[in-house]
Amino acid sequence: MVTPSTDSERDGLDPRTAAASHNVTGTGNTSPPAQDTEAAESSGADRILDAAIELFGEHGFSGTSLKAIAQRADVSAPLVIHHFGSKAGLRKACDERVAELFYQFKSESIARSRPALPRNYVMEAIQASGPIIHYLLQAFLAGGDEIDALMDRLVEDSLEYTAEAERIGLIHPSANPRNRAVVMLLQSFGA
Repeated sequence: MVTPSTDSERDGLDPRTAAASHNVTGTGNTSPPAQDTEAAESSGADRILDAAIELFGEHGFSGTSLKAIAQRADVSAPLVIHHFGSKAGLRKACDERVAELFYQFKSESIARSRPALPRNYVMEAIQASGPIIHYLLQAFLAGGDEIDALMDRLVEDSLEYTAEAERIGLIHPSANPRNRAVVMLLQSFGA
């Protein structure tokens, strides 16, 4: 019978195995806790989305590389692929983020507008966030299935916040809420 020659081996830890798995101390897991890793990944993904929205808005979709987005987000290009799979996947995630922010702006403006509408809080909020407007403009210019899907999402979202605005008396009821939503969205983009 071979007896272990070191304390680590007696404790069931083989230093050779630990070294092979990059755990050179042999004392256990040296990776950061899972929640720290998740928070860092989420933060990295958020930075990537913010950078992509800005750059897509500034240079368009075809004029923006994943490398440029990674540099703006201060991450590696492979991390962009890790989170989003491809440039098309990143654009889809950006569309979702822009739609969420647009919905948030609209909903907050309705909530702040009770009981009257003294100022256009939505346009103030959107103007404060120029990258979203620039992004939407580039999306319209690019056309295609992506903008169709984004517009459908914006219309669906607008049905929710216009229903709330109608309920609290900010807008009059409509015989066709969907058409009203489309017209209102197009007018707000025109502004």
